[in-house]
Amino acid sequence: LFPGSIKANIARMREDVDDGAIYEAAKLADVHELIASLPHGYETFVAADGAPLSGGQKQRIALARAFFGSPKLVVLDEPNSNLDTAGELALSRALQQAKEQKITMVTITQRPALLQTVDKILVLVNGTVALFGMRQD
Repeated sequence: LFPGSIKANIARMREDVDDGAIYEAAKLADVHELIASLPHGYETFVAADGAPLSGGQKQRIALARAFFGSPKLVVLDEPNSNLDTAGELALSRALQQAKEQKITMVTITQRPALLQTVDKILVLVNGTVALFGMRQD
């Protein structure tokens, strides 16, 4: 995250953004309630190292930033690496909601928990495609 408010971080530091677009991205990332529960809400200042947020909270806010602006494609690299169980559930809900909104999601993960929301799986072994197909196959 960048030094600044959570609101500015989600909006990618743009100042010409309607709050509704920021809230929409946070809701899609399933992090709106968490942000709203902070003493200063969306105006909470985040330092360069992400303080005062936990690693999982930082990841969830970064996911909201990825969803900001109605993207057609989002690539996530180990999005659950710092998440606790509640964070993993929120991430799964967010991925499902993104899928329902027709956002193409490419997720790179070593944890099988996220595989419940994907349609296709690609397995690489030593940089070579070992498997590719539908999740249920």
